[in-house]
Amino acid sequence: MKYNRTISQDTVPSIASSTSPKEYLSTLGKQFHKAFTYKEGACANLSLDRIIRADSQQYDEETFRRADSGLNDTRACWILDGKPCIELCREELAALALALGMKLRVNDFTGIVSGFGAFSTSLGIQRSGGYWKASLVHGSRIPSQRNSQGSGYTILMAKHIACGCIPFTDTGVWIRTIYVTQNVLRAITRGYHVMDCSDYGGPSLEYLRRLPSAQQIDALYGMSKKPADLKAAKKYQRERYLKKIEKEFDGAAGTSSPDLPNTPRNSTTVRPVAQATFLALGALLNADGNPIGNNCTWQRAVTGIAFGGLVPQAATCLAEAVRFTVAGKLGCCITALESLINKLHRFDKDSEVFGSYVARRVAARYGIDNVDYSTPSRITTQEAGATFGRYMNLLECITARCNSAPNPPMETVYEASCELVEDCYLSAVTKDGDRYNDDLGMQVQSITQQLEKHAPMKPDDCAIIVRCILAAWSAQVPLVDLEERRTSTEPECQANRLATLEDLPAVCALG
Repeated sequence: MKYNRTISQDTVPSIASSTSPKEYLSTLGKQFHKAFTYKEGACANLSLDRIIRADSQQYDEETFRRADSGLNDTRACWILDGKPCIELCREELAALALALGMKLRVNDFTGIVSGFGAFSTSLGIQRSGGYWKASLVHGSRIPSQRNSQGSGYTILMAKHIACGCIPFTDTGVWIRTIYVTQNVLRAITRGYHVMDCSDYGGPSLEYLRRLPSAQQIDALYGMSKKPADLKAAKKYQRERYLKKIEKEFDGAAGTSSPDLPNTPRNSTTVRPVAQATFLALGALLNADGNPIGNNCTWQRAVTGIAFGGLVPQAATCLAEAVRFTVAGKLGCCITALESLINKLHRFDKDSEVFGSYVARRVAARYGIDNVDYSTPSRITTQEAGATFGRYMNLLECITARCNSAPNPPMETVYEASCELVEDCYLSAVTKDGDRYNDDLGMQVQSITQQLEKHAPMKPDDCAIIVRCILAAWSAQVPLVDLEERRTSTEPECQANRLATLEDLPAVCALG
């Protein structure tokens, strides 16, 4: 009897929802879903497709064949107590827990390891008859925790974000990621560049490196010696805004004007201002201080979280860095997003795109718009999984409504969101500008009031929703700080502590 050993590797597609988007999302919804799964063994997450690869790094047929070789890595099952079981090492067990949104906890007195995931899946590990046995049980969900029809998140994002990393590019051999430590968080808030370095990263990064992966990990966690040129960044922002206004005016008048300097939309790491160039704010650098590649910036990496990375747990420093980057006051943003979801559901009640819970609450509270859906004290992992699933579904719906012709709507929404997050980050670093203290909840409410059933949405409005989703996610996501092994300063025995990687059994049977 054989089994597939790639259960927790990066080649596994998203598991947040087994159902595809409903009919009214049409072909776009299916393409949106495919963009967040893995193709030919390589990560195809939206935020990882934005680097221009060199000719030597282009995929060929042999590369794809090697990437799929893990599908043939099978071995005999264990038979324990007359039941077939799968052999798992501790690294595979940890990756499985992160994919399911679990915080594994250990009881030092009994040795039992257990966890409850974001999708009502529980995992228990205990010694039985001289061996370790893991049991995976899927229970029922209460109405507020039921799933919607969105494409969810990718397993790669679940592993990286829980370990404090944001992946931003795939070179074919390496997954390049930003490891957000306290020093990196300090660099981000002060406007310094994040760069590659060879120092020891930290326990969470070592935890991530040991997990099963289709590709190796190259992490950035250094800090440049000099901050970014904020004056040049402001000047570039001003020129880009004027060019955008002029383009809209010329489009309406049917004319064109070449007065402003040519600033290509995708040239984000080295930017022209008048006749000079400067290193963009948030540019990611190699160890020698040069930009890693075109479009590799901190702001674009943060924006990519909304496109397949709304996971139910994240490291503390990473959540703080994302919240700082999108700036603004949260206000009633969480409640406003849920009200927008309610309105989109009313446009097409029969499809139940946002799941049965939204359909039931809209039917029960029809005409009531002042309901507070936020949880002031804390949000559980189960609530987080359901809430962020609705956010992902919301993003798909507004993308389907985006007026982006002749460009693809997903590409248009992503680029518009990147530009908005760049402006927000500049305002946050300089503590100045319109984006620094604006009320996110009021912006969502304004879009909700103007939204009509068959009217398309502007890319700028979609970008505002993406920004608000990132702010709401960073404010609500349950925090976790994973470590490879225990430190000497912790008490010897605790009844319910967060399990480190070394606390898990070296080998166990899952069945």
